[in-house]
Amino acid sequence: MLTASESELLTTAVDGELTPGQSQAFLRLLKAKPEATTLFCTLKADAESLRARVLPPIPVSQVAAVLGRIRPTMSPRRPAPTRRTLVLQYAVAASVFFTLCSASFWVFTARDRREQDKVQIRRLPVIDTTTATPERDSFAIAHSEPKLPEPKPPVLPDENPLPKEVIAQKPVEPETAPSPRSAIGDVVGSGIIENPKPLTEVRLRLPFLTDATEFDTADVQARLKLEFALDPAFRLDLFSKNSTAALEMLQAAAKQAGVGVTVDAKTQDLLNKKVPISVGFYLEGMTAPELGLFFGAIGKSLQSAAKPLPLASAHLVPVGATEYRDLKELLGVDLIPQRIGRPIGEPKPISADTLGKVTGAVKKTGEKSGVVVAYSPANARSNPAQSKEVKAFLDKRPERKPGTIPLLIVIR
Repeated sequence: MLTASESELLTTAVDGELTPGQSQAFLRLLKAKPEATTLFCTLKADAESLRARVLPPIPVSQVAAVLGRIRPTMSPRRPAPTRRTLVLQYAVAASVFFTLCSASFWVFTARDRREQDKVQIRRLPVIDTTTATPERDSFAIAHSEPKLPEPKPPVLPDENPLPKEVIAQKPVEPETAPSPRSAIGDVVGSGIIENPKPLTEVRLRLPFLTDATEFDTADVQARLKLEFALDPAFRLDLFSKNSTAALEMLQAAAKQAGVGVTVDAKTQDLLNKKVPISVGFYLEGMTAPELGLFFGAIGKSLQSAAKPLPLASAHLVPVGATEYRDLKELLGVDLIPQRIGRPIGEPKPISADTLGKVTGAVKKTGEKSGVVVAYSPANARSNPAQSKEVKAFLDKRPERKPGTIPLLIVIR
């Protein structure tokens, strides 16, 4: 059985287009396979009979079919240049043209500049140096053409030279440096300032960035004390990869500080389903020292927690307009702004005192309270008007005492 390459070799031999290497392979094939010899003889006889016959012209109706059969074997046409190729060619040609034009302009401009310099030098007036002073026409003298000295007649040697007298000369003393003098000109300086003003101390407030594991260190505790003294309310961003574990750690620290925490039902359901959300933990009723102990408890819990730790870096910032707006959207009321006191001299109604006593009796418990709600995304937040937990937190929330610091902890 002949292969396709062997059959192609036989057809090439019939056409008489074998190379020296193909001729040797052709002879080896004829010796090795008798069917190759038979096929070669058949193809050669068919070729000779075909050459002897006068074939009629191909009908016009069959031209398309014949071209369709032989077109796949024809050499592929050169593809037409694409738009990108044409743009690249034009860009190369334009860059070469621009380079040639720039070089030509530079050469001709330099030559013209040299010619202009020569003409300007020729036009400069020649100043008589015998009457000119160093301060007068210094520029013209410097650029004028130098005069060549007139040739002097050669001095012939004297036939009877007289002996020259040797006169003793006074030794020249070396010049000494001039004495110091006051500086006049571009020297800028100043004398000793009398009664200088003392340097002022400026305190810069840098962003409070730290790691949650360092909350119980003395350095971080001192910085927290300074920060809490500067603003009335704060937001703390805690970055975590496990919001559920981080919230449980914060709840445990709040419980040690005597804070009752209420968790929104919708938020708890999202955490149970492991939905990736940011949680807002709002605390109030705690003073700066109590918040320091609260952060210290978090740091100690992280030191003994299993890895990976539920809390990483922390960022404390003062509450601004954004935080006021977020708290109002989360809880439905303004919690942080201070309440305006009653003007002095206004009579106090009896009902006000009675209402204050009743309110104090109802709200004497739960002075330190907190609530947990979903912070972001916005569609995960609960409607404060429909959340039972938010309503319970607002109902038990007492009047905020002076010195307490509201704190919004966002677990991101």
